Amino acid sequence: MAAGGLGALTATTPLAWALPTVGWRGAFVALAVLALVAAAGIFSTPDKPADGKRETLAEQLRALAGILASPVFWRYAPQTALLAGGFMALQGLWAVPWLIEVNGYARETAAFHMLLIGIAMLGGFAVLALFVTRLARRGITPQRILVVGIGVGLAAMAAIVADVGATRALWFVMGLVFSVTNLAYALLSANFPSHLSGRVNTALNLAAFAGAFGLQWGIGALVDWLASLGLSPREAYRWAFGALLVMQPLAWGWFVLGMRKRA
Repeated sequence: MAAGGLGALTATTPLAWALPTVGWRGAFVALAVLALVAAAGIFSTPDKPADGKRETLAEQLRALAGILASPVFWRYAPQTALLAGGFMALQGLWAVPWLIEVNGYARETAAFHMLLIGIAMLGGFAVLALFVTRLARRGITPQRILVVGIGVGLAAMAAIVADVGATRALWFVMGLVFSVTNLAYALLSANFPSHLSGRVNTALNLAAFAGAFGLQWGIGALVDWLASLGLSPREAYRWAFGALLVMQPLAWGWFVLGMRKRA
């Protein structure tokens, strides 16, 4: 998922430049094309079995079907789609319009917020890589970091929607939390044989990108519909982001509930 995070970071600047020119629908189409190219690369590099034998396409599809049919996969997938995918949808397309229309910032100030998000993401990935094992030895498991980190992210999202607090700090926290969602990949892979780890990560990536693109489209469609009802851009964005904020805690709660059942 680190590659997905870096891809989202790289895409932010081109999208911020292109959005005023091509509109959100044009930007969405461009992102969809890029996603298809990336997906082609991912699915063209299947896992190599431990015995060195090359799997047939039918065997690969059966293995993927087994992953998708697993209850443990569906503990992680909704959270990944709505939280990791939701963050990518905001960072990749809707954060800049929000900062301009709702917070009233100039485009340069909105772009600086995106820079802070990128710094937070990269810093978060580095800190996790360096300290997650040490924290686990002290009893702070990756699963606990994931749960608490997402809870903090939801609080930051609520503050953003309510327009409470310093926007730079809140969006910085959002970037940090996105790096925490990366732990879901290792945690989910641990529930499957090691030779399927690449395919497990691909399946979870599919959930993340499906969530990202679905939410990118959904937020834009909802903003347009609300605007057609006479709401101002500021009000339309608040309602659209608020709708996302309603769904995200449900996915987080589903994950926490599943974790408690296993305890």
